[in-house]
Amino acid sequence: MKNKEHNEVTEPSSQKVYSLQRDWGPIVNVKPVISPDSRYIVIVSGTTVKIMSTESGSLIEEHLHHQHKVIGVQPADEDGEYVSCDENGCVCFWKFQSKENATKYDLKENYVEGKVQVFHYNRIRKELCLMVVKGQRSTSLLTFLPPYRTTEPNIIYDKIALEPNKMAVSACGNHLAYTTRMTNKGVNLLKIVPNNRTKRPLPHYTKHPISCLTFHPKNEVLATGHINGQVLLWYEFTTNTPQRMKLHWHHTYLPDLAFSSLGNYLYTGGEESVLVIWELVADNVSFVPRLGMPIKFVTADTKNSIVAVCQLDNAITIVKPSTYKVERVIQGFAMNVDNPIPMPAGIQYDSRTRTVVTNGKTGHVQFYDTHHNKQLYHLDITMGNYLREVGKEKVYNTEVQRIAVSPSGLRMATIESRDDGVTSLELRIKFWSYITKDQEWFLNTSIDMPHQKAVTGVIFQPTSDETSSCVTGSEDGKFKIWEEIDNSDLYGTKSVWTCCRMGFYRNLPVGTINFSPDASLIAASFEGILTFWEPSSCQLKGTLSQPYLSEKILQVEFGRGEGCRSLVVCRNENWLYVWDLVTCSLSWRVSVHSAYLAADPLSPYMAIFSKDCNLFIFDPRRSKLVSLQENACKAPPLAAAFIPRITKAHESTFWNTHSALIYISQDQTLHTMEVSRDIKSANERIDGEIRQLLQESEGPLPSRTPFAALLAATKISHITEEERAQKGAASFGLQLKKSTEFIQKVLNDTRVYRLDSLAQLSAEFSKLVIPGPQTSNDQEHKDEYERRIKEKVEQKSPEKKKSPFKKKYKKDIRKVAETDFSSLMDMLSL
Repeated sequence: MKNKEHNEVTEPSSQKVYSLQRDWGPIVNVKPVISPDSRYIVIVSGTTVKIMSTESGSLIEEHLHHQHKVIGVQPADEDGEYVSCDENGCVCFWKFQSKENATKYDLKENYVEGKVQVFHYNRIRKELCLMVVKGQRSTSLLTFLPPYRTTEPNIIYDKIALEPNKMAVSACGNHLAYTTRMTNKGVNLLKIVPNNRTKRPLPHYTKHPISCLTFHPKNEVLATGHINGQVLLWYEFTTNTPQRMKLHWHHTYLPDLAFSSLGNYLYTGGEESVLVIWELVADNVSFVPRLGMPIKFVTADTKNSIVAVCQLDNAITIVKPSTYKVERVIQGFAMNVDNPIPMPAGIQYDSRTRTVVTNGKTGHVQFYDTHHNKQLYHLDITMGNYLREVGKEKVYNTEVQRIAVSPSGLRMATIESRDDGVTSLELRIKFWSYITKDQEWFLNTSIDMPHQKAVTGVIFQPTSDETSSCVTGSEDGKFKIWEEIDNSDLYGTKSVWTCCRMGFYRNLPVGTINFSPDASLIAASFEGILTFWEPSSCQLKGTLSQPYLSEKILQVEFGRGEGCRSLVVCRNENWLYVWDLVTCSLSWRVSVHSAYLAADPLSPYMAIFSKDCNLFIFDPRRSKLVSLQENACKAPPLAAAFIPRITKAHESTFWNTHSALIYISQDQTLHTMEVSRDIKSANERIDGEIRQLLQESEGPLPSRTPFAALLAATKISHITEEERAQKGAASFGLQLKKSTEFIQKVLNDTRVYRLDSLAQLSAEFSKLVIPGPQTSNDQEHKDEYERRIKEKVEQKSPEKKKSPFKKKYKKDIRKVAETDFSSLMDMLSL
């Protein structure tokens, strides 16, 4: 923690952090239930069950009865009681808008190990039917009658290859239908189990495999959907020769269908993003088109007033079938289902709305409020219709690849592209402006092909001025600086964005770009070389590189906070290292297979996720571990960022007091990291488990403290005093035994930082990184900072007793002092 009086940083004790799922998972993975009065919809979201209003879309209640993933919820009676079941076999009976505790039954003790994938509750006989999967091809159908805790289950079928999520129970509970995997001519087998469970099921063959099935609520009619898009209605299915009627409109896989409460309507939806309404009595069909994304589930209410449509972008659309209109959209954290990298733009922060800005559904950008766990709004960037397939050919949609938001939140830049590998690359940059009066975004400038190849980064200059510039980098080897200029005419005030300056380095592709916090420098990586440019003139100010750090730089973050402004943290696939811009030397480096790096804008702390899903919180200035979370996520995150808090956390520590660390998992779920004070020191848990800091380019790894294996902020090198004196600005970690070898290395290495002379290296670069004071307050802060540094140096370097020189050495010392080193300086001049 920081002492306000002396502003000194004390060593914090390590604390464990844990992952808290922010929005409790997707809301479209389980079929929802609509209340009898059609005013509420019951949604399964991860381990929780949410009750939301169908009129306003707001959250009414949230039930946290389960510890494992919930796989289904169904109404238990007409008085607002519901039953939910999780994959671990825990069944809970609870009531809506009631303070009574839920009644729980753990059914896992009554059957063999396995996960529950499907369950059904029969309200007439109060019977539970579960599909339990015990392996890839071993599935059992079990039924339970009350009392559930003591009654042995009735095993209908055991050790058969059932199709998961392809089971249906009739309304009266007399019939059960499910599908099995068949190898005979590639068709699925439909089996019907009558009320007498001992009777052999009846097989019914179909030409095309079944994708979904459901029973008629009143009559003995079964509806099946198929992978070719057709619907079959089975009449008299208890006989060996059932009658079938075919309905066909969908052209591809049909994921779900549902009957209305009276059974006179059938609702289907699929890849076409169209809700199809089949009027069975009148043999008529109608449509609710342009729902935006493919449909996953369809649920009808008991009053025939609304239909809930679950879509792949994690949204539930409430449709009124009588008017064919969309009444409400309940949007979770939007998902991108087609892109191999679902969140290529990462996480950006909008200071105006205090939301995170990231990719939404295909072609959209979403503004998500992490503080209230809801989507504020989304913006259509590409303005194109979503298509998945045409015939059997895949359609490549235009995707938003990069996003940048200005510090004021009034400007935004988006990069969109489309590359099918056959036609020419489509690349476009769009600059958006937010009009406060109209409370909406409008497109200011659209530029086709701003670069010849893919854009690798876009960022706004971190200034409070609304006319700040924007920088883009590309694989074509160039980075461009864009500025908003006045383009007013007789019809009013206008502005347009245009490219003003451009930079390149050795025709290498630009990897990543970033601004220094004071906006005085642009850091651009070219493969393994880190370059620094002046924004106003686009002039190269210097380069930093090492021969043994030649891998492509993936991320660059400038240090923030006192003592970190001169540090630059770099990450590539196998290394994490820090440059000190004052001395132009490598402060430390460590071998770590990292997945993502995030920097807190309000503190000096940073977070890094490793590819083995560990999370490390560190301070670039010191070697002690701040915090650790082992197995923080199931897979490396897609993106991570520190988001400023608007309210105080329930439990926090020094590194997350002002900001919360959030990340997006592989399943596109938003998570946040919180602090746990009840776990032992993380240093003790990871002792010897992570890689040691590599101080030398060749040789064995030195033995160091646990966190020094990841972060070593001290420049300690196991070399002799003679070799330590020979260490130069770009030779950190190299053991050079002679001065001549060091000089020759500097002259031959073309990738070291070059200025007019080696002696001017530190001084010139310090002036660029730490500009001169502008006000008296700045000057006082600078003097105070230098005074503290001087005090610390004096404390760490106590005066040593002077040892008297012998007379025979005095002459040699005097000769050295009087010697002219001009020839050596000419030799060092580059």
